[in-house]
Amino acid sequence: CQSAVGFSSVLFAWVTAAAIDMREFCPLFFAPTLCFKTYYLDTRLPVLNWLAGMGIVPQLGVNAGPFCLLIVCQIILPRSAFVGHLAGILVGYPVAWGWFSWLTPPFLAELVLFVYVLALPGDRRDANLPSRGTSPFLKYVPL
Repeated sequence: CQSAVGFSSVLFAWVTAAAIDMREFCPLFFAPTLCFKTYYLDTRLPVLNWLAGMGIVPQLGVNAGPFCLLIVCQIILPRSAFVGHLAGILVGYPVAWGWFSWLTPPFLAELVLFVYVLALPGDRRDANLPSRGTSPFLKYVPL
């Protein structure tokens, strides 16, 4: 059984993020009058509305356009990955709301370096100490 993983879920995430940034999103080029408005969730709590006005808590926008695009994509391409596209849409909402704004390139580089260092082999001179894995790029040289 062969399977392939595509980039379409990432594209659906970016389409969702772009749709939330627009006041009105028209997902289908062959139906230009079929547009979806972006609605913002109202919490009805004065404290959260005040924080949203200050920019501390982002406004949570919701747009149904990406779901329409998902359904049309499934009709046109019935063997496309419905779950992958849906996952892309569901990840696109937190991206648009700014929940991943802390994930900057320097932080990612630091995180990758940290995980790589954890994968380096431990001290193998003592057989009782467990090894933490091997690194394909660095050779372990005991001191």
